[in-house]
This record gives sequence, C-alpha cells and structure tokens, in this order.
Amino acid sequence: MEDIILWLKYLFLGMIQGVTEPIPVSSSGHLIVAQRLMGMEQNGLSFEILTNTASLIAIVFIFRKDLQRLIVNGLKFLKTREAEYKSDFMFIVYIVVGTIPAVIIGLLFKDQIESIFSSVRTVGIALLFTGVALWLIRNLRGRKQDNDLSFKDALVVGLAQAVA
Repeated sequence: MEDIILWLKYLFLGMIQGVTEPIPVSSSGHLIVAQRLMGMEQNGLSFEILTNTASLIAIVFIFRKDLQRLIVNGLKFLKTREAEYKSDFMFIVYIVVGTIPAVIIGLLFKDQIESIFSSVRTVGIALLFTGVALWLIRNLRGRKQDNDLSFKDALVVGLAQAVA
C-alpha cells in the first residue's frame, strides 16, 4: 500500500511540474512546497533531472511545428539573408541571448541557489515575490509583439527567468 501512495505522490509532483514548467513561475519552488506538504523529503538531482527532461520533451512536442518553422526559416535566413525569414532567425537569437543570463547565474551561484531551495520558507517568499512581479509586469506595462523584441528585452527576460 505504501508503494501505491508513493507512486500517487510522484504522479502528483509530475503533474505540478507539467503545469508549472511552461509558465513564468518556479516549477522547482512549487515542487519543494508540495513535497513538504505531503511529508516527502526532497528527491535530489535525479528526480529534478527526470522531471525537467520530461517537461522539455513535452514542450518540444507541443511546440514542434513552431520549432520546426523557426529552425527551417532561421537556416534559410543564414543562407539567403531574405527579409521574410529574418524575424524567425532573430527569435532564435533572442532565445539564445535570453538563456545566457540563466546559465551564467546558475553556474556562478550554484551553491547559493541550492541552499535557498533547501528552505521552504525562503521558497515561499520567493514565490510570493515572483507572483507580485508578474502581476506588476502584466498590469503596468503594454505588451510587445514578436517583431518589437530587442536584445535588451531578451536579456531582461533571461535575468527574470534566472531569478525566478
């Protein structure tokens, strides 16, 4: 019976990961809070790698047509420099630029980040801060279209993702 309950807990954690990964909140933070509420110990790196890999596979599957278009048109732009493919190429560039801050911050502050995630109270405060920041962003600024994005926007998004 304990095995069934444990499997149900893991299934629930997987559902939390699946719901929170594609939206701008900390899926890891939500997993930590849920684990604590269910009386589970943190599962460590293997579990996190498994859930994040599953999320990546699901996101790639869901956005496969968009990703295919971006890659094909990005390569066409590199080959032909035709204006019709430039926006897709630039979108790829912005994704790469937006990823750089998270990678750098993750590598430089790995130990501090891990210690932060060991405290449920700190995670809860961080989730509240993220929620307030998201509310402010949504309600205080206009919305940009894909064609309005800039390198600065990509860096800001990357920094925000790293902090989240």
